[in-house]
Amino acid sequence: MNILHPIIIIFISLFFLTSCVETKYDNGYLSSKLDTSFIRKNLTTKKQIFSQFGAPSINYNIANKDNESHIYLSQQISNFLFFKPKITKRNILVISYNNNIVSNIENYNLNDENNISILDSNRSSNYSIKNKSLFSEIFGNIGQISPN
Repeated sequence: MNILHPIIIIFISLFFLTSCVETKYDNGYLSSKLDTSFIRKNLTTKKQIFSQFGAPSINYNIANKDNESHIYLSQQISNFLFFKPKITKRNILVISYNNNIVSNIENYNLNDENNISILDSNRSSNYSIKNKSLFSEIFGNIGQISPN
C-alpha cells in the first residue's frame, strides 16, 4: 500500500502536467513555401492556377463573372489552457482575374491584417444600411413568414 500511493500521485500529476501543453492548429492549406514565381500578370490563366494550387479557400465576384478573385489562405492558431487562442501565423494570397487571366496578385500576412481592403478601386458596393428602430427590427417579420 505504501508503494502504490506515490505511484498514483505520480500518474495524476503527469496527467495534469500534460494537459498544460500548448496546442497548435493549422487551418487552410496555403503553405508559406508555396511557389508563386510562375504567376505572371496578364499571362497566367485561371486553369494554370487551379492546377498548381487547387480550389481556392474563397471565391468571390462582385460585379460580374469575368472579374472574379480567388483567395487562398492558411493560419496557425496556438492555444494554451483556458486562455484565448492566439493566431501566430497567417498567409493570404489574393489572385484577381479578368476574363480568366490573372490581373492582380496580392500577398498578405499577419502584419497586414489591418491594411486589407475588401473593395478595390474597380469595384464598389451599393449595399446600404437602413436605420430601423428597435420595434421595427423586432416586429418587422410579422406576416412575412410563409408556410412553404
